[in-house]
Amino acid sequence: MQENKYKCSYCNKEFDFRDVKYGEDGKRLFCEKCLGLHKKELEEKKKGFRAESGEFEKVQVICIDCRYKFSISRKKPSLRCPYCNRSNIMKDDTTADELISEVTKNPDMYR
Repeated sequence: MQENKYKCSYCNKEFDFRDVKYGEDGKRLFCEKCLGLHKKELEEKKKGFRAESGEFEKVQVICIDCRYKFSISRKKPSLRCPYCNRSNIMKDDTTADELISEVTKNPDMYR
């Protein structure tokens, strides 16, 4: 009985079924070696930086006028809010822990 061979989506090499690894989308097949490379590539994309294209990471900002949160590219920043079209924006580096800490210090202020 002949075993079916599968092709890796990354390197195009053939491998046995017992070595099949699925990508995050659940559709593409990878060999074990290439799955690690694929995951590393996805992590770089999630960070907003792709080494091969030279794109820079995105920065989270907030419009001071309408409080709309969005992201801009460091390489080509758009200095206007896409919601209200005003240019009064600032970097939004507030974390959830900082918000919780602020609320617990002054609970009456947020009622």
